[in-house]
Amino acid sequence: MGRRSAALACIAVACAAVLGGCGAAADSESPAPSSVLSRWYDQTEQAVAASGAPDPVAARTWALAWWAADRATQGRGQGRDDGAFVDAAVASAVHGVLVDLVPDRTRQLDAALDAARGSEADEAGSSAGERAAAAVLAERADDGLDRESAEGPLELPPLKAGVWRPTPPSDIPARQVGVATATPFLLRSPDQFRPGPPPKPGTQVYRRDLAEVRELGSSDSAARTPEQTEVGLFWAGSELAVQVRLVREAMAAAEVSTLEGVRLLSAFHRITADAEIAVFDAKYAYLGWRPITAIRLDGDGDPRTPRIRGWTPAIVTPPHPDYPSAHTVYAAAGAAVLEHFLGPEPAAPLTITGTRTGDTTRTFTTWQQSVTENEDARVWTGIHLRTSDEVGSELGRRVAAYALSRL
Repeated sequence: MGRRSAALACIAVACAAVLGGCGAAADSESPAPSSVLSRWYDQTEQAVAASGAPDPVAARTWALAWWAADRATQGRGQGRDDGAFVDAAVASAVHGVLVDLVPDRTRQLDAALDAARGSEADEAGSSAGERAAAAVLAERADDGLDRESAEGPLELPPLKAGVWRPTPPSDIPARQVGVATATPFLLRSPDQFRPGPPPKPGTQVYRRDLAEVRELGSSDSAARTPEQTEVGLFWAGSELAVQVRLVREAMAAAEVSTLEGVRLLSAFHRITADAEIAVFDAKYAYLGWRPITAIRLDGDGDPRTPRIRGWTPAIVTPPHPDYPSAHTVYAAAGAAVLEHFLGPEPAAPLTITGTRTGDTTRTFTTWQQSVTENEDARVWTGIHLRTSDEVGSELGRRVAAYALSRL
């Protein structure tokens, strides 16, 4: 699908930061009276939230569900009877994937599908959806993004300056190690766009980055403004959960059709899943240590900045390496996909409620705004060096550009 015009154009912070899968959605026994796109978007969001899966695994669920819907509806949309076919195909495809991946939601998903079924004229669409769901599940059965495969042991090298080690307060072993070797959807390999190494301790860029996070990212920072704190905490939870809300609002503002939304969601979730694979490849290739480790160990090589033994970031540090930032790679890849499908800017300002407490909103008038906020937020909450955020954003853009060229 080509570019559309501009006119179309929790507090569980510790859990969210550590596991990346605490975004919640309101549950319901039956779908709301809205389009098939909206109803099955809701069902996907609720199923993913109920699964409690970390973001890379949850991203796979989104990708498979809407890729199946995309495949089931390819070549449709022009004929007189295509509306019924498309509705049935989307419902059946998303249902088939979600029941397989989140079986605990079967009762709710079956109820939603029963409510969506129409006359016998929809049987062809239902069959197409079932076939597409079975096909994508079979093709991705051993992709390394299931919950068990995404985890894995990590043999750390000897401790030295710059090398990641488990971080306080829980010193949890490395998580989501297996994502680094998962099979991408559209990339040739996880390391296709692997960036160069992070700045070494003692270099000018590294000292600058560490000084910034030392001052602004601590739990008791007197330099961080209330606005910076709000931005930091807004993005402190699951990146996927917030982006899902942003995409919903963006599609509503653009008034996309069912087929347009299916194509967008299929691309968005496959590409952002690939971006996560790419960022975990880089994380475990370089094993960059986190700010909390560097600051507590006096790890910048500057005698003017001695160690701060009790330094604590504003949120709990996730249990995987610093470089690059997974939040920014996801945000940047997602922004590129939205720009490709919906034009250079949102059709209207997008007001999004955060997933951390539900009482904070942010309004976005450009796609890049969410990327920039993520770059800042990870520094202002004390868990990333700025270079890690900026390199993550660039990696996300490169992944998206390549993947979009392959659609």
